[in-house]
Amino acid sequence: MWLRYFIIITTALLLYFYLTHNAALLHKLAETSPITISKLLILYSLWFGTLALILQACLRICRQNIPTMENLILNAYSIFSNYLFPGQSGPVIRGIYLKGRYKVALRNFIFVTLLYYLAYAGVSVILLVGGMRSWWQTILGILLFSTGAFIGARSYARKQHINIIGLDLSLENVAFLLFATCLQAICQIAIYYVELSSVATGLKVGQVISYTGAANFALFVSLTPGAVGIRETFLFFSENLHHITGSAIVAANILDRSTFIVFLVLVFSALLVVRGKYIFSIKKEMDEISSELPDAQQVQI
Repeated sequence: MWLRYFIIITTALLLYFYLTHNAALLHKLAETSPITISKLLILYSLWFGTLALILQACLRICRQNIPTMENLILNAYSIFSNYLFPGQSGPVIRGIYLKGRYKVALRNFIFVTLLYYLAYAGVSVILLVGGMRSWWQTILGILLFSTGAFIGARSYARKQHINIIGLDLSLENVAFLLFATCLQAICQIAIYYVELSSVATGLKVGQVISYTGAANFALFVSLTPGAVGIRETFLFFSENLHHITGSAIVAANILDRSTFIVFLVLVFSALLVVRGKYIFSIKKEMDEISSELPDAQQVQI
């Protein structure tokens, strides 16, 4: 029980530290239309839902399943870790938790996570290049990549005898993982479109699609908390593809981080409520058990 309190308190302190050292985010947030912020928070909620789908897809390949609420809570802790610490520590948290609670082999989960990263990278490349092409070329690129990823994953699994130790790399499961990854990309495109539209005019959807593909590559080089500076670098270097100006990139990213902080605070508040209900439900059950015991055997709480 003490570990839960420790995680909650540590998360709160990290959020406070981050905000006190990034006051510009709060100033930008104060200047933004409440309607824009509301749209972004709704889109971030949908994006968070796609993370739960992705974890569900990964667990299906590992022949495991967890309750939806537990899935959401685990992903909440993961995004806190990814945003507040350098590197991609979220998958490590998920892997350790799943091994300890559900006996999911780390080797299996690491392989499936790498499979997700392969799908994420492939979709990002297609978005980066395909955003400036016709819709049918982009869809064709996704289909070709999907087929190649599936054949490659099955072939690698057979060579490494991974199927023997419990993975289910069926077409249905791999397709579900790719589907969840594509939904994540769609949510990201919508988020960036709202942000860029609030700081620039005359944008085309193709530009935002390419912009999203470039921004996604910051996931693989997250050397700073929240990939601060890393994402912007990828976006500046890919300006010839998406043709979005540097000033718009800076303004949109400040808005993005400002709104995401609000989203993290809301998620953190929800975690407190969920954890509070969980703790009080245990207390109530213990009280009921205690009341049914003889006085000499009652449980002291």
